[in-house]
Amino acid sequence: MSDDLKLLGEAFESPPIELARVKPDGISIGENTVPSIRGTVRDFRLVRKLFRRRRVVCFSDDGISGSGGKRCEDCSHEDCAPRIRLHLDPVKEHGMKRSRIRLELNYSSSRNFIEYARALAAIHHEVQEVFTSLSVEDRGKWGEVVFAVDRNPADAP
Repeated sequence: MSDDLKLLGEAFESPPIELARVKPDGISIGENTVPSIRGTVRDFRLVRKLFRRRRVVCFSDDGISGSGGKRCEDCSHEDCAPRIRLHLDPVKEHGMKRSRIRLELNYSSSRNFIEYARALAAIHHEVQEVFTSLSVEDRGKWGEVVFAVDRNPADAP
């Protein structure tokens, strides 16, 4: 089997990623909204989005190059919003079927994540090494994600 074909096969063997959204009352995954998620953060990265009238008009999946081919550092549009994208392996609860969730954090939630990661680093841990609990604080029209070490990982993935 060629290496390319092997790589393609491996890509489709992994389960699909479920997209999640933060709402004031919790985290929306598919048709369900849950108050919190427990699991392991497998990956995180900087992404950027520029919104106009609540629609994304430019985005960057790597925080370096925008969708129009322009480099983010050259653009420096004042309304371009940095975000953190998390890939999370959740504990199978609340009827979750998927083994990986992708969640983009707004500005305040991103700051909370950075603070959480720094606190873990201060005790010589990485976010990928611990079980994490993500809960949402209702801020009226939006929700803010708060992170904490999950002290009960017995039923973790």
